Amino acid sequence: MRRLPALLSLLVLLAVACTPAATETPAPAATKTLPPMQGPEPPTAAPPARPVSLTPAEAEERLAGGGAILLDVRDSYEWTNPGHVAGATLIPLGQLARRVGELDPKKEIIVMCNNGSRSKSGLQILQNAGFAHLAELEGGIQAWIAQGLPVSREN
Repeated sequence: MRRLPALLSLLVLLAVACTPAATETPAPAATKTLPPMQGPEPPTAAPPARPVSLTPAEAEERLAGGGAILLDVRDSYEWTNPGHVAGATLIPLGQLARRVGELDPKKEIIVMCNNGSRSKSGLQILQNAGFAHLAELEGGIQAWIAQGLPVSREN
């Protein structure tokens, strides 16, 4: 009999302890506010446009409109043989970095050479100098001549 009251007390305690009203819910953990994500600063200006590649006919059309400059980066001995496009500006590739100030950065500059390889280097020099409106004459003076477009051999 002595065990009966102790057993009943134990059952009452278990019943009270297991009821949902008697169980405590933990307090919500304090939420930590994270600072806004930090990333690179947005660019202040749009990156320069990638130079376009123009066929001789496309380049001739842009030059005729007057809004473009044709920059010939060949050496001076190539100016008369095989010739040059009338109205072009000759600045040999080796001199271009120090002579970029002679060019108008507001106009489109179409860079050309003999067959297209040196003009890519010229474009890179102009991009590094901050020029944004750039194009390349596909195939250089050789493509220009092959299309039957006029060349001058005068100095």
